[in-house]
Amino acid sequence: MTVSLENAFIDPSCTETYLEKMMKRGRLSFSDIFVNIYGIFSLGVFVLLAIKDGSVFRRRTREEQEALRKARHELWAGNEDFRPAFEIVEGQKSLHFISSGPSDASKDLIVFIHGFPDSCYLWSDILKSPLLLRKARLIAIDLPGSGGSDSLEQYDAQRMLDAVASFIVNKRKETVASGCRCIVVGHDWGGLLAYRLAAELPSLADRFIVVNSAYPTHAKRRITDCVAIAQDRLLQWQHRPLQLHASRQGANALRPVVAQILKSSYVFIFNLPKTLTDWFGKMGNQFFLRSAHHVAARRSTHLPLPQAARAMASSLGPSLENCVERGDYPNSIHQRAKAGAWPERIRLYSEGLTTGTFDPPHHLRKYVSSVTQSLTTNESGLSDVPEHERLKAPCTVLFGTQDPALDSRICLDGVEDYMGPQSQVIRVPHCGHWLPIEPDGHLMVEAVCEWALDRETEGQSVSRLRTRLETLGGVSFQMKSV
Repeated sequence: MTVSLENAFIDPSCTETYLEKMMKRGRLSFSDIFVNIYGIFSLGVFVLLAIKDGSVFRRRTREEQEALRKARHELWAGNEDFRPAFEIVEGQKSLHFISSGPSDASKDLIVFIHGFPDSCYLWSDILKSPLLLRKARLIAIDLPGSGGSDSLEQYDAQRMLDAVASFIVNKRKETVASGCRCIVVGHDWGGLLAYRLAAELPSLADRFIVVNSAYPTHAKRRITDCVAIAQDRLLQWQHRPLQLHASRQGANALRPVVAQILKSSYVFIFNLPKTLTDWFGKMGNQFFLRSAHHVAARRSTHLPLPQAARAMASSLGPSLENCVERGDYPNSIHQRAKAGAWPERIRLYSEGLTTGTFDPPHHLRKYVSSVTQSLTTNESGLSDVPEHERLKAPCTVLFGTQDPALDSRICLDGVEDYMGPQSQVIRVPHCGHWLPIEPDGHLMVEAVCEWALDRETEGQSVSRLRTRLETLGGVSFQMKSV
């Protein structure tokens, strides 16, 4: 058994599991060696960056500690802007969420799902949108193991998709009697979950909106194709060394793969031994998290103290003090508050969520079979895309092409082949990874959500979406309809 490089990128956990087995037998594959050496190398690079930043031996000042304490209290103990609550899902797990208001059977429903290293508060500004509040109830969920939601025994595809899908079903049951629409919006890991649900449980929502994420099946195929082309050109060059254009073509084919490996360097760190990953999370006064917040804000200088404290509070979740103040957090939140949230958060990267199998349990199958929905077929897609890999529900993909973590050539090029009718791919050239909190990206997400609530015919709907996006005032975009 060998672990290919494309599998290592899409789901490094497969490499880690294999490494443990092979170490016992004294055998390691080339991919194993590369993945772990690259992880160590990447860790060293981050250490050097922290040294350059002056953060390695720096601790929080009293002012910073007080700002963080205040921010965590506002988000996790005394929030007055939203209605924080819990939903019990299958397995008796308690999922924390914030909403724009009480259940209203006369309104549509939009469920927002965050990614790493965020929480439900990634969507704070959008949950206050007057445009959306007039039409829908807005809910943002904390993923299991994040924010105020319960921890899971394992963060594999079966448990995570079951928990998130069960939450959506419970919320949808509050409005489905009135025939209201349900829209699921996911960013980063939340987008990956939305992709998988659109393929494997499509009746769960009327439309899925994916923001800067990767569909694992498509991304793996893109990497495989790029590597195959490079190998083919290399063989041509070996037989005819004077034909340098073949070597150049091979190098060009590999560029997207190399770019994605460089952008994914932190993922390789997350799959190193636990002692190193735990230290990495704490290193340099949580240098990695602070760097992520800095990149998310797209600032050339350090964040103002209140903004930095709020971003850190959102990533860290409730403190022990917040648990006591609020009094209704489950026991696993208390345990995470004692041990630190970092080790739990990065388990998403190492336990099979990306490529693991998902067999919807009976209660989900029963619900989706009762929902009347006209599912799309992939008539325009490639004939060799297996049926189980196709996105069977209408999807709208939003992607800021200046993403520092995901390369659009791997995650976006050709994704239309997996999508059915009534789907769109929208590229936003001047935006980055965190569209929900970028000024222009925020407008794009809001506009697409508002459009998704319409019940117009397909031709009118697509035309209206393009017109709506064109009125955003200087926000450039490229849209392709499927």
